[in-house]
Amino acid sequence: MLRTERARGSRLRRLVVIAALAACACQTPARPSRVVCPDGLRLVQQKTESGYEISAANHCHVPMMVEVSMVEIENYRPLESLPVRRVVAVSSVEHMVNLERINPRSEARFQSKFGVAWWGATPPAPDSSYLYAFPFGGSEPRRLAQGVDGSFTHNGRSRYAFDFEMPKGTPIVAARAGIVLLVIDGFGDGGVARSDREEGNGVFVLHDDGTVAGYGHLSAGIAVRAGDALAEGDPIGSSGNSGYSKGPHLHFQVNTQAPGDGFDSIPIRFRGNVVPVVGERFGPYPGPSARAGE
Repeated sequence: MLRTERARGSRLRRLVVIAALAACACQTPARPSRVVCPDGLRLVQQKTESGYEISAANHCHVPMMVEVSMVEIENYRPLESLPVRRVVAVSSVEHMVNLERINPRSEARFQSKFGVAWWGATPPAPDSSYLYAFPFGGSEPRRLAQGVDGSFTHNGRSRYAFDFEMPKGTPIVAARAGIVLLVIDGFGDGGVARSDREEGNGVFVLHDDGTVAGYGHLSAGIAVRAGDALAEGDPIGSSGNSGYSKGPHLHFQVNTQAPGDGFDSIPIRFRGNVVPVVGERFGPYPGPSARAGE
């Protein structure tokens, strides 16, 4: 009887950033990708005397919660309950699961599935008391053109987003400290054609409570790179008109992570306990961060 063994590990499940910047899609011309750290998470499958040991190697710039399960398994017994979730630190390899072969004389196969449950070492736990700084500099307040539940693009997963009108080249700054997860750069001016949805520049920043801020429609030549640590007020780039856009503005929203399924925007407030109203003017960046009650 022919005996075969197949150990087929799927690549990193693509964490599609489908909502963090709905008005500007997230691809780069040189390497089309809508994922964070597309090749930085590897599944390591090593044959042992009794079966296989499966580990996860993290070559990304942030820790992550990794989940491993089985799409197909025949004549192997997992020694841990599936699915398995473990935090994998930066530049480390973490044991995930051992598979023990049941009958050495029978055909055996398995196909594993793995991906990121969330970015960061702890589950997302949004701090609703946090008051964000306005994420742009300059010397003038800026008009809010589209806010929460805006009819143009602020719906679904981008419901709680804010579009501040401003001239191209206005400094964009971090509204909160964090680590840069993803940078999309290299696109020029956009418009409202379907193809413009795939050509927006943007930056995503991971905060210490597991939320992720998105800064969209930036000009090409973004000042930060994935892995950079930002303090509030640090420069990110300049405002622009890239992607799906009616005119120069900054699209800003904060998201919680939906495990394995991208980002969902959440309600936020700005310095002074402000929720911006369409038609009024706000900002610019005033100084150090603040929290409710301080």
